[in-house]
Amino acid sequence: MRGMKTANEATGLDYRQRICRAMNFISANLGRDPSLEEIAAAANFSPFHFHRIFTAATGETVFGFLRRLRLEWAANRLLANPRDDVTAVALDCGFSSSQNFAKAFRARFGTTPTAFRRSKRGTKPRNAGEAASFFVGQDAGRVKLVSPQPERNSKMKAEVKEMPAWHVAYARKMGPYGKATAEAAFGELMRWAGPRGLTGQGPMLGMYWDNPEVT
Repeated sequence: MRGMKTANEATGLDYRQRICRAMNFISANLGRDPSLEEIAAAANFSPFHFHRIFTAATGETVFGFLRRLRLEWAANRLLANPRDDVTAVALDCGFSSSQNFAKAFRARFGTTPTAFRRSKRGTKPRNAGEAASFFVGQDAGRVKLVSPQPERNSKMKAEVKEMPAWHVAYARKMGPYGKATAEAAFGELMRWAGPRGLTGQGPMLGMYWDNPEVT
């Protein structure tokens, strides 16, 4: 029974890794219409089994996931580039027409693209340091994200740097934004890295795929 459990765990991990490859492939091809066969091939699944496995792993259908990412990409474009034409945004984000885009956008956000952009205009952006001001601490074997108190009137300086390629080990978590989800991701990673002697060997990275104001 122990061997069977290990085999099942290995299969589950392999499936998760392959589903992540499929999600990455979809994310890299939002501007066109990848077929189910293409997406399945990116994850080494047969198209017949892939759709069922993807839905079980993510809670979304393949094309529901694709449509949601396109809509959120478009919503971010509307906010970041207020002068961009709505039709141009729709076409750039993989929609066949502005009419189809408007219908899908209303179903997702409950309003039109133009009204959405107008409602967010003038919203104060978050401090660039807010999302970067956490470090990983240990508390009774659990991972905690601790936010150090900044000095009064201090400002965090954000920099954009081009870095060399790195090999990284990562844990991917899907769910609501917040400390609980982030702590779960870092906790999973630490439980894997600890027995292998990899903790403290390099920087800890966090990547947020989406804009919490939109997703």
